[in-house]
Amino acid sequence: TRLFLAVARFQMRLIQQVGKKSYHRMLAYDKQSFIDLVRSYAEWIPLNQVLRLFQMNPRLFKSWVSQVSFSCESSSLSLCAKQHPFQITHQEYKVIESSLNDPVYAYWPKSAIHSDLLKKNLLTVSRSTYYKHAKLIQPESQKRDYKKPTYTPLRAERVNEIWHMDISQFRTRDDRRYYIYAIIDNYSRKILVWSCLDCISQIEIGNLISKALENLSGIRIRLISDAGTENVNKYIQKLLHEFFNEYDKHINHQIALRHIRQSNSMIERFFRIMKSQYLYRENPANYPDLYQRLEFTFNEYNGLRPHYSLQHQTPNEAYAGALARDFREQYSRAQNQRFKKNKNCPCRVCTCTLEANARHAFAGT
Repeated sequence: TRLFLAVARFQMRLIQQVGKKSYHRMLAYDKQSFIDLVRSYAEWIPLNQVLRLFQMNPRLFKSWVSQVSFSCESSSLSLCAKQHPFQITHQEYKVIESSLNDPVYAYWPKSAIHSDLLKKNLLTVSRSTYYKHAKLIQPESQKRDYKKPTYTPLRAERVNEIWHMDISQFRTRDDRRYYIYAIIDNYSRKILVWSCLDCISQIEIGNLISKALENLSGIRIRLISDAGTENVNKYIQKLLHEFFNEYDKHINHQIALRHIRQSNSMIERFFRIMKSQYLYRENPANYPDLYQRLEFTFNEYNGLRPHYSLQHQTPNEAYAGALARDFREQYSRAQNQRFKKNKNCPCRVCTCTLEANARHAFAGT
């Protein structure tokens, strides 16, 4: 009894130090040893009390016992397909593996790859399931952790309600510096207009705003930018005033972190994606090469890459007002097919199949 109480106190202190999730993650590294330990305690203490000591849900413990008892090397998760029929099939695993090595998805994040496969009905699994198996296939590829903002992010409820404007610089291999201009719609994440010059120009910013406002009338837009002199000057103020007087286009120009609490993070994040996932990988040699890469980047980002936050839509689809698809029926159908296929798995490697064969052989004798 004293030993049990000492172990209990130690477990409580450990859980308080590392947290319940991290503690269970530590136990999961060696499930077999943990199960053996629980069973040894359960010989003289009720099992529920032992599990309560380790703050382990009985259903989770039962699942771990099943995973250890019915392991199978032919499964991506080392789980017997017949005992765990809701795991992905071998064919689905191959789809995930091929998508991670597909050059078409070379510049895409895993969330966009998953959305594209889901829309094309090539793979119907949850995003977390895709991430889990992608990590098994490419363990060196880790999900980036971003610091959550301490304020409410700026989010629009419709298209052309909030725009973000910014400039980012990039140096080509010929040691020339170029400036990439862009305006992005907050709601749809669509890059409305862009350009690339070898200088910072307030005239070019005015041209981009004019181009973005084409075919729009009677609208009210919040235009967010930083406090750079190319954005805050008499020329831009006069231009926005003309838009309002002559074309009934009301542009409320706001400076991030000055007029509003939020930063200009949406377009800054896009520039980070543009550089890290597209430009840095190719390292353009000169301006024509850079411009060609930018055209490819903006076309793919707007028209091909789905966004999970847009309910698997592309920015072009969201900006055009397309209705988001309902995948519930597709998920249900895929789950039923997965269950039947795994239950009828012809694998002869897993433990349960070998035991079943042994029982049949014994019954035959």
